[in-house]
Amino acid sequence: MQPDAVLRAPQRPAAPPSTTEGQSAQVRDSASGKVFYGNLEALRGIAALAVAFGHCFLIAPFQAGAQAEYELSLCIMNGRAAVSVFFVLSGFVLTLAMRRTTGSRTADYAAFEIRRFFRILPVFLIVATAISLAAVLFLPVYFPAWSSEWFHKNYTGKPSALDILHHLFLLDTKLNPVSWTLQVEMCASLLLPFMIWINRMLSLRGKLLFQLPMLALAYIFRYTTLHPLAYCLGFLWPFYLGVLIADLGPWLWKRFRPVSAWWLILAGWAVLLSSRLIHRQIVGLVCEQFGAFIVVGGLVYGPPNWIGRALDHPTSKFYGRISYCFYLSHFSVMYLVALLLSPALAALWPPNHPFMFAMLVGIISTGIATMIAWLLHISVEKPCIQISKQICERWFPPHNSKAG
Repeated sequence: MQPDAVLRAPQRPAAPPSTTEGQSAQVRDSASGKVFYGNLEALRGIAALAVAFGHCFLIAPFQAGAQAEYELSLCIMNGRAAVSVFFVLSGFVLTLAMRRTTGSRTADYAAFEIRRFFRILPVFLIVATAISLAAVLFLPVYFPAWSSEWFHKNYTGKPSALDILHHLFLLDTKLNPVSWTLQVEMCASLLLPFMIWINRMLSLRGKLLFQLPMLALAYIFRYTTLHPLAYCLGFLWPFYLGVLIADLGPWLWKRFRPVSAWWLILAGWAVLLSSRLIHRQIVGLVCEQFGAFIVVGGLVYGPPNWIGRALDHPTSKFYGRISYCFYLSHFSVMYLVALLLSPALAALWPPNHPFMFAMLVGIISTGIATMIAWLLHISVEKPCIQISKQICERWFPPHNSKAG
């Protein structure tokens, strides 16, 4: 998962925010004419927090009598659903960016990839280097006996030089497990322009039928044993759903009355968050992806509602801006906080009150990771985005510099 620094609206005739443009907060750049959807960025920030707290709830096992509490907590902080939202958002935003280019496809593709690489890799390499150095210095560590099997499987031993190289080149995710989403983002960055171009040539029926091969790819590569990196192809479907939101969203949501659209949005959230309770993999996959499709589409093109107003809060927008840096930093910070707190609280909370322990670790680790993410955002992420713009403006005509 990575945030796009600027989230842009489709190139459609200008309309006041209160019209059918949808509920997402809009700001128009008078110089360029671009329209920005701030609430999409805020949604990315909320999703990053959901992933963070979802991981915290996996540290200590819940007792048999507390399974309902456990499942409810993981539905509300459903990290898997949050990642689906990340991917659908990326597909939507990048489709709008590609739509604005007017040069040759070769130039468009080159500019797009330059922007994507500068947006994803610099922050990742800095965080990966810091984690690798810490792992060499401090691993292995003692894991408390009461912690879960999931908590035990990460950071089990000192990494070798080859392990570190694999991590830095995104060939392995053992040193920072959340970086698997970056493998997917990089794969999607290479293939998404072709998906967008193919989509432009399809009729409405063709676009609907194209879901079948995308769903087949999702099932084959996510739930079968192939090359370790082949599973990235299984996550192309949510990116294509984002393409469809940009393409069909205005047409689709105008066919719903405001009350019906609001109920559809609520249903989308319910399906998205509860999808982890569905044990049949393919059914859960379909529900999760279409839930994300409805949530993102409803936020952009649906009627105004309290969800959009909540996302318009400055705190939500702040976490949206730092969401990529926060997402990459939090996992290792969470492990550090949990291991430091466990000796002092072992006799009191984790075995008997895992919910309280998870919340405490979540609050402390979120605070620390927020400070790290903010520093990374202002010192690395924003400057690198600006550098990529300058490179594209120099190597390609100005209209192609917006390709990422």
